[in-house]
Amino acid sequence: MLSSWEGDPDEWDASPVAKRAWVLWTGEKGWMYWMNQASLYGAAAIAFAWVVFRFVGPALGVYELR
Repeated sequence: MLSSWEGDPDEWDASPVAKRAWVLWTGEKGWMYWMNQASLYGAAAIAFAWVVFRFVGPALGVYELR
């Protein structure tokens, strides 16, 4: 699916600045979408790192948790 600015560049250029800013912020692939994706991937990375630290490290004998 194309974004607003990719579908019809002339219509995008003719739209008011406030509307363009709103679409860039809240659009389907806007800034809020990418912030949400980053938070989801960050949470998954932290969970993965915790599992590795808690279970894999001690199982390999790299360190001991007390």
